[in-house]
Amino acid sequence: MHSAESLNELEQYSRRNNLRITGLQGDTEFQSSISVTEQVSSLLNTKLGLKVQKEDIDVAHRLGKFNRVKARPVIVCKAPNEG
Repeated sequence: MHSAESLNELEQYSRRNNLRITGLQGDTEFQSSISVTEQVSSLLNTKLGLKVQKEDIDVAHRLGKFNRVKARPVIVCKAPNEG
């Protein structure tokens, strides 16, 4: 039981800098991580007024199976700031 709890804590800690974005349009069946990263960077800059470069995002990808009717959520993983 202790190992399962420790693993869960480690998984939760590793997700502390992740964002989950819903409603991001432009979903395609084979959308690349690079394309999603560019969309997220643009969204954060234009809609939220943040100064985020594509290089600030480790990876951004869609979750789940492609659905023509509803855009899949996006997970954005960002490394913690050094220093």
